[in-house]
Amino acid sequence: MTSTVILIVPIHIIVLQYLAAEYTKEKAVAHSIMQNLWVCFPYKPSKVVGDPLNRNTQHGPQNHLAHLEKLEKYCRAAEKEGAKLVFGGKRCDRPGYFFQPTIFSDVEDHMFIANEEAFGPIMAVSKFSSSDMDSLIKRLNSIEYGLASGIFTRDINRALNFAERIEAGSVFINTYNNTDVAAPFGGFKQSGFGKDLGEEALNEYTKVKCITVEY
Repeated sequence: MTSTVILIVPIHIIVLQYLAAEYTKEKAVAHSIMQNLWVCFPYKPSKVVGDPLNRNTQHGPQNHLAHLEKLEKYCRAAEKEGAKLVFGGKRCDRPGYFFQPTIFSDVEDHMFIANEEAFGPIMAVSKFSSSDMDSLIKRLNSIEYGLASGIFTRDINRALNFAERIEAGSVFINTYNNTDVAAPFGGFKQSGFGKDLGEEALNEYTKVKCITVEY
């Protein structure tokens, strides 16, 4: 059975979910993959966080202290509800409003971290079954945000089915955040109205006039 990884992004929160098969053997394989993921994805602050004007920087500071403190509270709430902190979860030990890139696993749908936007470097990891796409779509669409989404799979029919049914303004298939100035960008639901980029963005600069004439 083809493994699939789905990313749902309400603004800066990334919910990374993978398809765990129903059968015991395949569940064990899926669990092993997730455990190895943390080994293959080490946290190296010196290579991730830094001066935003430096081209090598992958993540800069938060824009003000109140937001930094909000991220700290956000992480404490996640741990209190039972999410597992894999790494990060606190300020960087350096001047400025820098927050460590953070990953939580074992995130469940009812948790605060699964439903609210952090606007920070926090990833929430959840599991779901590949045998029930209807339930998966229902879970994802229950979130009140819908900026962008993505699916990684070798099954193009599954990917197109996902793309058609997911309530998100952008859908990436076997890639992520691969945007273009000609492609409209904007969210659904509480992730905003209208589009940036593309022909659709030009509509924001026009005035529509309706003239009715009877003769």
